[in-house]
Amino acid sequence: MQKRLKRKYAKKLIHKGLKPFCPRRFCTTFEYGFEKILVNSAKISIILKLYAKIFVYYNKIMQLNLNFEENIKLPRAPKRPKGKLIEALPDNFCVVDIETTGFSLANDEIIELSAIKVRNLERIADFSMLINPKKEISSFISGLTGISNAMVKNQPDIKTVMKKFKDFVQDDIILGHNVRFDAGFLHREMRINFDENLSNDLVDTVSLAKKAYKLENYKLSTVAKHLNIDTKGAHRGLKDCEMTYLIYKNIRLFK
Repeated sequence: MQKRLKRKYAKKLIHKGLKPFCPRRFCTTFEYGFEKILVNSAKISIILKLYAKIFVYYNKIMQLNLNFEENIKLPRAPKRPKGKLIEALPDNFCVVDIETTGFSLANDEIIELSAIKVRNLERIADFSMLINPKKEISSFISGLTGISNAMVKNQPDIKTVMKKFKDFVQDDIILGHNVRFDAGFLHREMRINFDENLSNDLVDTVSLAKKAYKLENYKLSTVAKHLNIDTKGAHRGLKDCEMTYLIYKNIRLFK
């Protein structure tokens, strides 16, 4: 009798396309409850029926969630850059620098993207574009970078600029000052706009400068001043790329 009741109950769930399921704390009652029903315990019978309804609705909700996730493409969260941070002194690379609306990878946007292509330690080409972030630039960022809301109002969006940036950089090593910051934003945009990883290897001039010089801090302007590199116009993409390039060239040639 007990087995027949169990089979009948399970068949009802299977007939509805559902898999019998219960949380662990209900398993004992679920497995052995039929014996208690046979003892004519009306209260336990009501509880078991209530649990059975909960299980049915729970399974239905779970199936709806699965169908929702299968049919709708959800946005992916930003991931860390796939390019490896390498300890190397390459002769061929691209120096990259970005300016952003802030420092948060989750909430802020790129407003300027710049790069310098280097071959055999010589500068051969430049890339620099302003970007419309589709959000307000704060007065602090405008004061720091000199980039105003009016300057970016009619500029292209990030996808257009990233496509041109990809064509410029290609598979070159990306060199930057605190390059993880720049690479994090670039990787996010690659994922969102092209469903690709930023696969370029990375070289950080901060770690190189720490090995080469003993300074109070290793901010870009501090290292540049130590090497008598002009810092006028700092915090703009192309100028920061130029300063980073000259710092690296100094380390590379006089190491």
